[in-house]
Amino acid sequence: MKIGNIKFKAKKTLDGKWIKGDLVHHKDSDNVWITDYENQLTSPVNPSTVCQFTGENDMNGNEIYIGDIISNLETGSIIEVTWNERLKRLDCKFLNADKGLEVPFGIFVSRCKRIVVVGNKFDKEK
Repeated sequence: MKIGNIKFKAKKTLDGKWIKGDLVHHKDSDNVWITDYENQLTSPVNPSTVCQFTGENDMNGNEIYIGDIISNLETGSIIEVTWNERLKRLDCKFLNADKGLEVPFGIFVSRCKRIVVVGNKFDKEK
C-alpha cells in the first residue's frame, strides 16, 4: 500500500460528523485525534469509530474504509467491510443474502465492479 493510502476516518466527538485524515494519538493519553486533509485542523474523535482506508474506491470514486457498508449492485448484496484478525486480512461480511458468509475483500473487489458505499456500521440507527 502506498504511504498516501494510509488514512483514517472517524466520528468527531464534538458534533458526531465524519472526519478523514491522519490518525494522531499520544502515548500518555487514551484520546485520539484526526488531522483533516482539507483544512489541516485536528479534531478529537471517538476512538471506537476509527476506520482505516482499504486502498480501494467504489464505482463512484468514494473511498472504502473498514466498517463501511457496501452494496454489490449486480446481486443486491449488502456487505460490511471487516478486518479478519485471525487471518490478518480484509473480509466482506454479507449482511443480507448469504448472511454470515465472509469472503476475502481483495477477491470480492477484483471480481465485482458495480460496488457502492451505502453507509458505515457506526451510522446504523440504534
